[in-house]
Amino acid sequence: MRLLIDLGNSRLKWAWYDHDRWQAGAVNVAGMSFDEILGELDPSHNMPEQVTFASVADRESTVALGNALMARWPAPVREIYSAQEQLGVRNRYLDPAQLGADRWAALIAARQETSQPACVISCGTAVTIDALNAEGDFVGGVILPGLELMRRSLAEGTAALSTREGDDSNCQARTTEDGVMSGTRFALAGAITRIAAEHRRAIGADMITLVTGGSAGVILPLLEFPVNHHPDLVLHGIRAIAEAGS
Repeated sequence: MRLLIDLGNSRLKWAWYDHDRWQAGAVNVAGMSFDEILGELDPSHNMPEQVTFASVADRESTVALGNALMARWPAPVREIYSAQEQLGVRNRYLDPAQLGADRWAALIAARQETSQPACVISCGTAVTIDALNAEGDFVGGVILPGLELMRRSLAEGTAALSTREGDDSNCQARTTEDGVMSGTRFALAGAITRIAAEHRRAIGADMITLVTGGSAGVILPLLEFPVNHHPDLVLHGIRAIAEAGS
């Protein structure tokens, strides 16, 4: 068995896999040590032959994860980073090393799936909307706040609003809570729709759209264009990089 890990700002996503098995899940990292988290994702006491991970958390957390992995298992541990070129994808960021490892892995996974132009949307703490052309060039993308960041900023920046749960299904909200919940949800869906259209104009009308991330299920029903939902897209990209060995 091999272990893949994607450490984000609020969750740790993981997958155990071998040739015919794929078992994935996620754990919220708030208030937990990495020793506790690794125990949760290892209820069967698996012994990985290799661990590969990507992280967009702060460096202290990333180092702590690496140390916890090495302390728990006598297996090689590898952290992946974005590269200038890898597995048919070329990184056109002005500073390729600045691109987040999770975005890079998602682009790698998209290229493994299709040779068509692709829009890769990740809905997490932040939302990223990236464009990959038919030649395999990552031509750029945008970063915007995710749902929880939007809602928290409203609560922190205004005196009368709160982050209490409301109904996000209807733009004709008649309570403040409903207005915050629906306003942020529809705003994010609108931004994604507009930016995806801009990418389509730039990289081709045959562009396919891949959506991943913990908040994807909330946004998907509002997107009125064809999309493919891939909950484990980043993990599949980490797997491809791990198996390539470079």
